[in-house]
Amino acid sequence: MSVGFSGRRHTLALNRSVVCKASMIFTEHNQAEAFLSVVQTALERHESINGLMLGVCLRLACEPTAYGSQPYFVTVESVGGLSVAAVMTPPHKLLIYSKDDHERSGELQFLTAGTIPC
Repeated sequence: MSVGFSGRRHTLALNRSVVCKASMIFTEHNQAEAFLSVVQTALERHESINGLMLGVCLRLACEPTAYGSQPYFVTVESVGGLSVAAVMTPPHKLLIYSKDDHERSGELQFLTAGTIPC
């Protein structure tokens, strides 16, 4: 499913996107490659902080069954680009990237509680 806002088209095959009134796009990615196409540059910018998430995703891109369960990949984008990203490889906890933690409470609420702040 692909959804757009403000004339921008957001399409990633087999991914599920939701657009909110607050001009945020929440996308669940089915594959590490699709997730990395959105987040890799941001994660590499501060690799020392994001190394675990980046390493997990790069491994899953090469070996999708590396962790034995279906991984969870999600991104939250706004007009300014990527705001929040998260990866979970059950039974491990959620790994979260945030552009600015103190300004992303709505996006973080979605990721931790599963509710879309629209």
